[in-house]
Amino acid sequence: MTNSDLKQRAESIMRLIEQRDELSADIKAAFDAAASVGYNKPAMRKAIRIATLDSAKREKHESEQMDLEMYLAEIEGKALREAAEMTRLCYVTFADVPTYEAKGWKIHSELSANLHGDYSILMIREGEGEPG
Repeated sequence: MTNSDLKQRAESIMRLIEQRDELSADIKAAFDAAASVGYNKPAMRKAIRIATLDSAKREKHESEQMDLEMYLAEIEGKALREAAEMTRLCYVTFADVPTYEAKGWKIHSELSANLHGDYSILMIREGEGEPG
């Protein structure tokens, strides 16, 4: 460890911090531009955060969202059965599509526009009861 080594490391870190600050300013400007034409910045931030989740985290998020909707419905006085009468979406591997179709699921969307489309399809199920 020498003073010149420390100085080089510190300068490198300072450059990275400066780059980070510039990127943060660019991101803020992009959100401000979107807000100036009517987009909701907090909703955009949340949508972008969710869109960038890997498949396991995205599935966990979607499961938590369904639980949240059911809990909120119960708290607001709706019957739990009514809360269960909702639309459910699920990523299904191509091999499992026939099994899901037999349980009442329908193909909702082909995912060819993103990486999920390489191995799965989006299916939808509406109605009451547990998803099959």
